[in-house]
Amino acid sequence: MAADKAAKVTSIETESILGEVLHKIAKERNYKDYEIDIKPTSSEGSNFSSVLFTATLAEHDKDDIINLFAKVACLSESVRAGAPYRMFETEILFYTDIVKTYKQIEEKHNVPMEHRLVIPKVYGVNPEYFKETIVMENLMCKRYQMFDRFKTIDWNYSKEALTQLAKFHALSIAFSIEQPEEFEEKTKSLKMKNDMNTMKEAMALSLMKMQESAKAEHQDRLKQFLENTTTPEKIDYMMKPIKRMVISHGDYRPSNLMHKLHEDGSYSIIPIDFQTLSRNNPIVDILYFLFSGSDKEFRAKYLRKSFDHYYNELCASLTRLDLSPDEIYPKEDFEYDLKEVLPFGLFISLMLLMIITVEMEHIPKINENSELKDLYCSPSEEYKIRMNDLLEDCIDMGVL
Repeated sequence: MAADKAAKVTSIETESILGEVLHKIAKERNYKDYEIDIKPTSSEGSNFSSVLFTATLAEHDKDDIINLFAKVACLSESVRAGAPYRMFETEILFYTDIVKTYKQIEEKHNVPMEHRLVIPKVYGVNPEYFKETIVMENLMCKRYQMFDRFKTIDWNYSKEALTQLAKFHALSIAFSIEQPEEFEEKTKSLKMKNDMNTMKEAMALSLMKMQESAKAEHQDRLKQFLENTTTPEKIDYMMKPIKRMVISHGDYRPSNLMHKLHEDGSYSIIPIDFQTLSRNNPIVDILYFLFSGSDKEFRAKYLRKSFDHYYNELCASLTRLDLSPDEIYPKEDFEYDLKEVLPFGLFISLMLLMIITVEMEHIPKINENSELKDLYCSPSEEYKIRMNDLLEDCIDMGVL
């Protein structure tokens, strides 16, 4: 029955699905005589799960034009069933519910505006299965840009991205402490699916290419590492909260952040793409961001500094929420988690770097007949360089 529904619904043009939401937004704003302009757009290989659009909404005889960005779900039933997360359901839950709680917590504790979490303004959603749509402000009209996924981060970018991540994590901690019953109810679905069998074929392809991409001198060591690290029990342990639970982003990489570069070299950064939120430990987000976004030179200079910066910003964020960092997440607990999760941080980064660095001509084409294995990407030359540099750094750190 679900497959029949998939074939029926995905045959509808995604632009028509978006149009329904835009007309609803116009009516909610009491627009009578208005114009909608929709244009397809692209994330240049950073997004496989949705069809993307920019749009404008304007009422005649008025100067204000609303610049919008929209994503419409495009994954087949087969891919949805095999994906580790309920992506569209999760993102809509965040934008329509959880973020409201976060704002209430910030208001309650009088958090200064400059220290509050900033996310895109959402104008409307459609939660209907196979028509999931999110319409939000177009940050590019405010001079924000997407990060070039073939480039690597610098210290100023890392510093601001980790500051935003610390705010994000701290708010989830406050939510869990201040409203434990509501937290449990609203976030109980935020976890990786237990049945990983549907991912076996896609993962096997990735592991094989990962092994082939490693330099000859690293292959035996990598093979042993993967055998020890990728057991379901080991992955489950390293993904679950150890010393401290947060709602993690799950895909916190530079191409899922919008940034604005200022004249003094500093950045403003806004996180996006909240499809893989999970009740997790904070270390996975940190390691994934740093390992997938940095190069060997950055890690040599700033890896330890980045860990310390995140922890200091988390403490500052918790303090602004009237929580005691020493009670909530003492430094020794953070260091313990960091040591325990380092292997998983390496593994997940090696896996997803293959997607992050895929060349444009090899980007998977997704349609209603796609299966999870069709999202598999061939390793690029950039992937081989970055993954081998990362392997060498992790050998030096004793992870590999």
